[in-house]
Amino acid sequence: MMLLLTVVSQFSSAAMIRAFSRDPAVIAFGSDYLRIVSFNFIAAGIAFTSSSAFQGIGNTFPPLISSMTRLVLFALPATLLSLRPGFQIRYVWYLSVGSICFQACCNLLLLRRELQRKFLFPKNFQEGIAEPGGTVAS
Repeated sequence: MMLLLTVVSQFSSAAMIRAFSRDPAVIAFGSDYLRIVSFNFIAAGIAFTSSSAFQGIGNTFPPLISSMTRLVLFALPATLLSLRPGFQIRYVWYLSVGSICFQACCNLLLLRRELQRKFLFPKNFQEGIAEPGGTVAS
């Protein structure tokens, strides 16, 4: 769903903004915003889904850490950039995309590690597993 929304935002951003305003400056600004920020949609979907997987397995600490890290990676540079001459709001949009992509990657790596821990099987586990066709391996 998020991928579809990203594609629509990339190719129809001006039409989407025109639904709210006919001002050419607003359409140009809004279109630019949608084209940049729409990349957040995919990463946010991954971050939300992986955070929900962590909730499902009962460990909410890793997504909490990645979320806090994302906020620091976004808020601190955005604040510092806003104080510089020549600051443009576009910089904040790019920071948003970068920070949510970082969070999504962190969540996926942490989830992989967590699942490998949870689903660690002993070496002798293969013994006694039923083979296809109903016979038991020995």
